[in-house]
Amino acid sequence: MSPTSPPGERRAESSQRAGRHRDAEARHLEAAFEERVVARTRALTAENAALGRANSEFLSRMSHELRTPLNAILGFAQLLESDDVEADRRAYVREIREGGAQLLGLINELFDVAGLEAGQLSVSRERLDPHQLLTHAPGAPQVPASVLPAAQANVAGTVLYIEDNLANVRLMERIFGKRPGATMLHAARADAGLAMARRHRPDAIFLDLHLPDRGGEDVLREIQGDGELRQIPVAVLSADATAGPINRVLSAGAIAYVTKPIDIGKVLALLDDLLGQSPRGARTENLMHERLRHDLKNHLGTALGFLELILEVTPPTDPRQRDLLEVRDAAQACLALIDQQRPEDTDRATTDQT
Repeated sequence: MSPTSPPGERRAESSQRAGRHRDAEARHLEAAFEERVVARTRALTAENAALGRANSEFLSRMSHELRTPLNAILGFAQLLESDDVEADRRAYVREIREGGAQLLGLINELFDVAGLEAGQLSVSRERLDPHQLLTHAPGAPQVPASVLPAAQANVAGTVLYIEDNLANVRLMERIFGKRPGATMLHAARADAGLAMARRHRPDAIFLDLHLPDRGGEDVLREIQGDGELRQIPVAVLSADATAGPINRVLSAGAIAYVTKPIDIGKVLALLDDLLGQSPRGARTENLMHERLRHDLKNHLGTALGFLELILEVTPPTDPRQRDLLEVRDAAQACLALIDQQRPEDTDRATTDQT
């Protein structure tokens, strides 16, 4: 504008320049604020992720530390109860077993609440028997009265137990005493266990996850990566009852995951399954089927979860919705079929045909 322009025009232009300057400053401040918000959001997200990992590690560690001594208490109580002892001593042992079961129930409830508060409580849909809901009142988990499976003549072989807790080792030695044909080798450290596995080629390996020199998951990965050792079935026995480790080790190749405190009857049944038949491939077939079922259900469950999310945001008029519904129905049918086809069902069908 010319210097000779009327004062009114000069004031208007000055006001416009000032307005543009204020707008530019406002945009700059807004951009700076957005950058700070984004940076703070990222920092909070990282902090929350770190807190979630810390909570997960805490739950895993405390679950292990609390369940480990309970494993010895309940395990030896089951063995004593299964022995031929006089009535009054049997009653004392039953009190120990039931008291330990109540303590285990409190520990489970504590970790359920802690997992819920940390957003880590996993929920799964399971079929429920209404009769059992009516006949089994809620409360402490049932540690069964110890009617142990009888020894079988054809159960023979060697199992390597990699475990650093001596009370757990002594308990397992007593359990193996119920199977005279089975021999237990022991290693207290991961590297020593791997060396013994390569030297002795055991028929099976029982593996703890919390070892002093290396984690059990690392040991499992090394076994699975070894062309010869990977033929040896590995069952994990751990006091870590959180979902993360269970899913990881089963996906990594373990044939079974037994949580401590252990049910001795189940451990004996596992021994019978591992050592009761001569061909190694045959004696682990049922356990491999169980692992396959577990992996399939996990993958299908994840896919169904994403399908449900997609369906929630897909308008009913969208022509793709019908296809999505068909995929969802097919996945649900697959889940139902997996639940129905258990290894024991296959065994019964084979027996019926013969």
